Amino acid sequence: MKTQYRMRPGGMTSPLCRCLCILLLACSVVCHAQATHPQVPQGGTKTFSAVNNAPFGEQISMGPFYEILDPQGNEVASSYDSNPRWIVSYVAGSPRSGTGVTATVTAPTDAAVGVNYILEIQTANYDIGQDIATYFDVVASGRKTGNIVVTGHDDDYHATREMDANAATHAQGIVNVARQNAPNPSLKVLIFDHGTELASLLTQKGIAYDRIDPDAGMPSASLFDTSQYSAIGVASDVSAGGTDNTTTSSSNLAAAKASFQTFHNAGGGIFALAAAYNTHYYDFLPVVVAAYPFSVTVTSGFSQTSFGASVGIPALNGDITHDYFATPGTSGEDAGWQAAEVYQNTSPETLVYLGQ
Repeated sequence: MKTQYRMRPGGMTSPLCRCLCILLLACSVVCHAQATHPQVPQGGTKTFSAVNNAPFGEQISMGPFYEILDPQGNEVASSYDSNPRWIVSYVAGSPRSGTGVTATVTAPTDAAVGVNYILEIQTANYDIGQDIATYFDVVASGRKTGNIVVTGHDDDYHATREMDANAATHAQGIVNVARQNAPNPSLKVLIFDHGTELASLLTQKGIAYDRIDPDAGMPSASLFDTSQYSAIGVASDVSAGGTDNTTTSSSNLAAAKASFQTFHNAGGGIFALAAAYNTHYYDFLPVVVAAYPFSVTVTSGFSQTSFGASVGIPALNGDITHDYFATPGTSGEDAGWQAAEVYQNTSPETLVYLGQ
């Protein structure tokens, strides 16, 4: 195990003081061996008292710097990080009056599970002569990533312009599956829709939503919040004919791919409708899918797979569709996709990626 204690200028530098430091360090190691550490889940947040495992019970004044060391002693985060993946905050206290230094740590979703992480916080008490160093463990979150659903059907157009109830039912199944793994599946949906077709479809089905126009620019990372939204939906591309989103929309969404990944990692669902002739339409997705436009008008020949029946996504016939997908694991497409609906029993028309 590794504990870092840094002597500060003007601190305890005499031989006697150094002996005291060594004695106190030895005591802290013995206590640490018997301690139950605070547990921070992957992608989660934990607030704990950092002073309980620290070697001194002094009045503490906190400095502005911190670092986190992994179980091997490697620095994985510090206050110098320009784009921090770990989030750390702390509040000073007075152990003499029963209040310790309180630290709040949020771990990234891919933080390595392990014991004996160290949070070291700089003190401004030079008479103490060292930092506060406290142990914590990172544990598995128990949370799955979100589900993703893509389809070559432009349900938004047919359900709202043609009032096709079957298209609305097909879309309802897609939204239900997308929300399934979310921390709170009952939360509203965030949609990226340059027009109103997807918004009108969700209104038909009684699904609460917030709409953002993706033509307005790259979406802010703050929107991708699983405490506010259960899923994110993307309307069909304009090349399907009469539909909403433009090439500007898809470019702006692709630029926000990292935010989609973060949302997906936190359990948020994603669903996207027809790409039609826009070959870069699905570039925003955190999992690779390969889509191809239909070169002929296709309105029938679609069937539900046994997997589709198990998740509740039906086949949709009677509406012109616009693209289909590669067989999972081919053409660069991730092998984790599963077909819920196929065309002529072979080509995937609606794909689902279940959270891991």
